[in-house]
Amino acid sequence: MKTCSCSQCEAKSSINVNIFQKKDSLQKIMTALAGLLLLGGVIASFLNAPSPWPALCLGLSMALGIIGPAQKAWQVLKKGFSFDMNALMMIAVLGAAALGEWIEGATVVFLFTLGNALEAYTMDKSRLSLQQLMEMKPREATLLEGGEERKVPVEKLLPGQTVVIRPGERIPVDGHIIEGKAAIDQSSITGEYMPVLKAEGQKVFAGTLNTNGFLQVAVEKKADDTLLSGIIRLVEEAKHKKAPVQRLIDSFAAWYTPAVIVLAVFFATVPPLFLKQDFAPWLYRSLTLLLISCPCALVISTPVAVFSAISKGAKQGILFKGGLHLEQTGTISTVAFDKTGTLTLGKPQLKEARTLGGASREDLLQLAAKLSSFSEHPLSQAIKEAAAKDLDNITDSKKETCRHFQALPGKGIKGIIEGKSIYLGSKRFLQEDLKIDLTFLEEETKEQEELGNTLVFLSSGEMVKGYFVFSDRIKEKSRDALQELHKMQIHTALLTGDNKKTASAVGNQLHIADIRAELLPEEKQKIILELQQKRGKVAMVGDGINDAAALAAADLGIAVGDGSDTALETAGVVLLAEDIATLPAALKLGRRARFIIKQNIALALGLKLLALAAVFPGWLTLWLAVVADTGVSLLVILNAMRLLK
Repeated sequence: MKTCSCSQCEAKSSINVNIFQKKDSLQKIMTALAGLLLLGGVIASFLNAPSPWPALCLGLSMALGIIGPAQKAWQVLKKGFSFDMNALMMIAVLGAAALGEWIEGATVVFLFTLGNALEAYTMDKSRLSLQQLMEMKPREATLLEGGEERKVPVEKLLPGQTVVIRPGERIPVDGHIIEGKAAIDQSSITGEYMPVLKAEGQKVFAGTLNTNGFLQVAVEKKADDTLLSGIIRLVEEAKHKKAPVQRLIDSFAAWYTPAVIVLAVFFATVPPLFLKQDFAPWLYRSLTLLLISCPCALVISTPVAVFSAISKGAKQGILFKGGLHLEQTGTISTVAFDKTGTLTLGKPQLKEARTLGGASREDLLQLAAKLSSFSEHPLSQAIKEAAAKDLDNITDSKKETCRHFQALPGKGIKGIIEGKSIYLGSKRFLQEDLKIDLTFLEEETKEQEELGNTLVFLSSGEMVKGYFVFSDRIKEKSRDALQELHKMQIHTALLTGDNKKTASAVGNQLHIADIRAELLPEEKQKIILELQQKRGKVAMVGDGINDAAALAAADLGIAVGDGSDTALETAGVVLLAEDIATLPAALKLGRRARFIIKQNIALALGLKLLALAAVFPGWLTLWLAVVADTGVSLLVILNAMRLLK
């Protein structure tokens, strides 16, 4: 996962924050002064104060409030001769001044700038979660080198170095523990609120909190490649990836605003010129039309909801990679699961090694370990762990142990050891690809499969030397998550390359009725397409590597795990916890976001139409138009912010 330099990003962020803080402070001061001058001008007018004072107060109030909107309107106008809310407001205020409506003009400007300030405040609230993530990035680390400790900037740490983390300190790097044991608070990364006990060999992540132990951690990634940096980058990028509804609204606003200006010009000129109506009332109504017709609330109705949902998800350990994926999450009716590592622990243990044809257990385990030395598959890992525990005579040199290694997705692995072709794989692989007869093991293997165990066979050429029996436990939180999905009326399916008996044992425990077993990657992809035709929108949940074809074919790919680079790059949604506990929350958040987006659009359009109907009878004044427009904008923002709760 590639990211920009953390130090550069933080420096830029710091500069931007300082600039915006200064601008915000200046805007607040000018808004406050404009309000005081407006109040003074209104009081002076009602008290019939001497001639220059009311006009002077109101004129100064208008001038102070109009500076910011005038600058924004000019910037937009320069880019492509387009108009936004600021331009419409400027036209209305200048028109009010021309009509001598100084109180209304000053009121319009003040209410408009006050509305902008309130919108900025509410939007800042939704950005708070991203800022909190940024603050979790430690700036310094304690480097252990040559038996001595020294403080260094996190950006200077390199893979292979060792850092020391004391109780109460945040872990500065992604790495693995080489000494010590501690309860790690991973809530900032995975959304798990209970600390997780971690010991030697286990992974830890930058930004997580060491609550009670002394740790030595080996650095695995540079500071700008850590999982936390990736999360921050993805959340930041997600703001700019528009949902389909948002793209539609943006297209609508592009032609709608010029159309409103043309309509306003029409009503300002046609009645006075051709219907012999008074010019001033129709100009006033046209100016009011400009203000109330601005699609400001409609345009922000979707992005503020999308960003609020993405921010909320990030705090729960759920990464939505943009509005498109968030919107898709809310439409899912079927969820298909990979088994190993998704519903089960994915760390199978070798229960038994059964030999055939006179081979010894040591020879069988040694051959399998040598062949597995190049593989990262969970079953290969279990073989290597068992061999490391039981055997002492396996050479460390991979080149001497196995040549021409090849992984066969969905089938097994093969290589050449001591001049012989060695195969390690499923029963189906040996029977269909290698044409090896295994009928003599039918009863024996059937018994193991009915117990939910996985069998892997080892052959030298066409001779079967034996097989391994593995057991894998269902993750504790898988049951609760599946139960919650069924309550949500979501159809579930299990797609696995494992044998039918093992798949059925797992599926039955989790109450999954649709179980497909002994699948190759391309077969999983075909089943996803089949489910889409029968059941609508389908999500595929897997590890992002072996299930790449199925993840790509599904309407929504969801990766589960510790946030591997592949998962972050391939899936539309990433659950950072090591189980599917947050999957129901992700789907609920997607549904809720879609509902709130629809509410916002209905609010923006409905209230806008009511206000428009009040323009031409003359019931709506300029300042009421601004109150109505700003009020609707604030309503949709506050409604969207409910997603943050």
